[in-house]
Amino acid sequence: MVINIHITPREREKLIREERQRRRIARLLQVRQQTAENAQLIREQLHNNKKTNLDKIRKDLRRSISENISRVASETRSEMPRIPLPSDSSSVSSATSGASSTRTPRRHRHVFTKDDAIKALQRGRRAHQRLLEERAEAKRKAEEAVRLRREAAEEANRFNKANPTAQ
Repeated sequence: MVINIHITPREREKLIREERQRRRIARLLQVRQQTAENAQLIREQLHNNKKTNLDKIRKDLRRSISENISRVASETRSEMPRIPLPSDSSSVSSATSGASSTRTPRRHRHVFTKDDAIKALQRGRRAHQRLLEERAEAKRKAEEAVRLRREAAEEANRFNKANPTAQ
């Protein structure tokens, strides 16, 4: 047995309006969720870029420090008087005069001191601490975004269960 239900035009318009409103809200929730996902992807990309840059800076800093150390070590070796060995083919006078004429001293050369090393270590520690804090903050934000996304999905599911559509 088929029952025909007649609705008035006003009721029909009201149902259409309600359905449009429900769909609009569902679309808004979907857009919010997509926006949150896109923002999370952007944050992850920025984090990866930042990590890459920090790794590059660390590598350059280590290289620079090792170059400075080797330069200082070679300077200290070159400043010490060299004792000629009997196996040397040249005389002492020609060996010392040739070395001094080819090498000119540089002016205002900074010597890497123990204080400089201590300051560099302190800067490195502060930078590492900042990095750890930034990573913790990024992790917290990511977890918050996941939580909000999950809540939005649950809200959308509750909304859809409360207002089923006739498909």
